[in-house]
Amino acid sequence: MDASSVPIDAAVCDGASPPWRPLTHLPGTLLRDVDARYWIVDRWPDRREILARFLEDAPYRREEAIPLSAEEARCLRPTTALWYPRFGWRLIERPDGSRWYVDTTRGHRRTASSAVIRSWRDSEEGIEPLTVSDEEFEYLYRDIGPMSPPDGSLFVSDGRFVLYSERVLHLFEDASLPREVGYDTVWAIPASPTDLEGIGLFGATLTRSTFSVCPLAAAQLRETEDHDEDGIPFFRDCDDDNARRAPGQVEICDGIDNDCDLVVDNGFHVGYRCTMDDACHTQTYTRCSDDRLGVVCRDEESSCNR
Repeated sequence: MDASSVPIDAAVCDGASPPWRPLTHLPGTLLRDVDARYWIVDRWPDRREILARFLEDAPYRREEAIPLSAEEARCLRPTTALWYPRFGWRLIERPDGSRWYVDTTRGHRRTASSAVIRSWRDSEEGIEPLTVSDEEFEYLYRDIGPMSPPDGSLFVSDGRFVLYSERVLHLFEDASLPREVGYDTVWAIPASPTDLEGIGLFGATLTRSTFSVCPLAAAQLRETEDHDEDGIPFFRDCDDDNARRAPGQVEICDGIDNDCDLVVDNGFHVGYRCTMDDACHTQTYTRCSDDRLGVVCRDEESSCNR
């Protein structure tokens, strides 16, 4: 397998000193913090929370979660966008033995290799058969290419470990590195070189320096960094570009998660069916009042024709 070594453009974390400790992981990696909350490394510099109840339907195992260090918590800021498992794709097998993921809602299909099926934790035993004719299959589902593994999938091929992240395969520089930086190689998915060729292209080789750098500029790593000037440093703020959103902020009715509890307009009954106090008793839905302190049953566009 050829994998070019491309330097990662990132700044060394302030205060990093021997002994070396891993500070950040690639998008798709499952992390677990000291409060037993689970996070998926998202596009840098963010991490999304995945609720524990979703883990059963996600291509992750609790045992695979890497402890979130204090240093990495500073490198990766939490977002209020939750991570949800993949929905909409069914794994089927055609009479000719070919296997596909099909999306009945959009009318799409993707070829499914054994390695990718295992990466999604789908069972190859008892795959749902689909016996429609070739013409009907072509009519129902448009081929949009091979199914990709989920970000964070760890493969092993000819004794070498490969991590899939953001549509790129990354080869670890040696077989001991994955365990050093927290990945449990017990769960690595066996794949042949041909399997990997069908998954994607190789990008940067993962070295020890990859995991000892932060994805943010060095200036952003200062604990006082506060882009929206709301008094909450960026690594504790759920949205450091909006001063109306911060932990401890008072929740108001404005369509925004002000207090960063992952619930929009928490405490306000918005979107509930109600009856307007007009001559027609018009049915509508509650919405935020103009002062943002409560809800009203009003529809500006409604008219009462008697």
